[in-house]
Amino acid sequence: MLTKNGPTFFGGLLLAMGLCILAGCDQGVALGTVEGRVTRNGQPQPGLWVQFKPENGRPGEGRTDSDGRFELVYSQHKMGALVGRNRVTIYSGGETDSRDNELSPRVEVFTTEVDVQHGGNDFDFEVP
Repeated sequence: MLTKNGPTFFGGLLLAMGLCILAGCDQGVALGTVEGRVTRNGQPQPGLWVQFKPENGRPGEGRTDSDGRFELVYSQHKMGALVGRNRVTIYSGGETDSRDNELSPRVEVFTTEVDVQHGGNDFDFEVP
């Protein structure tokens, strides 16, 4: 029998919380989808990491494709970045092998700040 005071209730509560953490539950998180393009002298910049980091919370991150386009991933099941002020950092490098060993460190090439809104956000960046 399930009671609020018994060990079964608390064990079940702990199990549910643990499963939520393992599954990456992000209940109540305000996200905006984020996509855009990174260029240098008007030319697409493939293979760069784009990170949006809020003051508090998890960053959203993506990698530019051959056309310099990116789309941010917030968690395993959610796309975008936290709504509000975010520090944008664009990195080169960061390649890993099949066992996740770092082959080249990330090197910061550009940084700025933007405001992410609810809904869709499109940010284009021209890096030096």
